[in-house]
Amino acid sequence: MRDSYKRVDRLVNCFPQKKTPIKRNRLQQNDLDDKESNSLKEEQQLKEKLCLFISYIKQLKEQVAK
Repeated sequence: MRDSYKRVDRLVNCFPQKKTPIKRNRLQQNDLDDKESNSLKEEQQLKEKLCLFISYIKQLKEQVAK
């Protein structure tokens, strides 16, 4: 590397080109993490609604049986 300054210059110029995809990937990862957390919250809410509907159905079945 001491003898080849052109090579060093090329390597130094490659770094900004490599940083752009890394930044893009980090942003995509953050977006995916946000989507994952939102999906987990939604899943929990839907499970609660499902339990509520199941209890309503049981009550209706009891009323119909009476």
